[in-house]
Amino acid sequence: MNQELDELLGLLIENERQVGRYYRTMVDLIPEHKATWESLSSQEEDHAAALEEIRQAAKENPRLYAPGKYAPAAALMTIRETGEMIGKIERREVHPRYAVTFVTDIENSMLESQMEQAVKTDVAEVRNTLNRLREQTKGPRDLLRSITV
Repeated sequence: MNQELDELLGLLIENERQVGRYYRTMVDLIPEHKATWESLSSQEEDHAAALEEIRQAAKENPRLYAPGKYAPAAALMTIRETGEMIGKIERREVHPRYAVTFVTDIENSMLESQMEQAVKTDVAEVRNTLNRLREQTKGPRDLLRSITV
C-alpha cells in the first residue's frame, strides 16, 4: 500500500474519532443537547469504521488506490486543533457558543465536506462510501446551526 495513502487514511480515521470525542465532551458543556451530541459522536465513529474498511481494502489491493486531494498534514493539523479545543472545553476555558462554532467550522472544512476526494480509486463501492460520508456531513452542519447557547 502507498505509504502516503496509509498515513492519510490513518489520520482521517483519527480525525473522525477525535471529532467524536469532541461531541462527547460537548455533553458536559451543553447538556441540554445531550441527544444531539451523542448522535453526532456515534456518526463520527461510524465514519471512522467506514474509513477503516477502505484502509483495509487499499491494503489488500494497493494497485487500485492512490492518495487523493489531501496531504496528511491537513488532517494532522485538524486533529491537533480539535484536541486542544477538547482540553479547553474540559477546563471550561471556552464559551459554549465558541465551542459550537469551532466544531461547525470543522464540519464545514474541506477535510470533512469533500471526503470523497481523499482517495483516488475506481472501486465503485469505495467511491460510494466516500460519497456517503461526504453527504452525511450535511446533517451535522444543519444540527449545529440549530443549536443556540
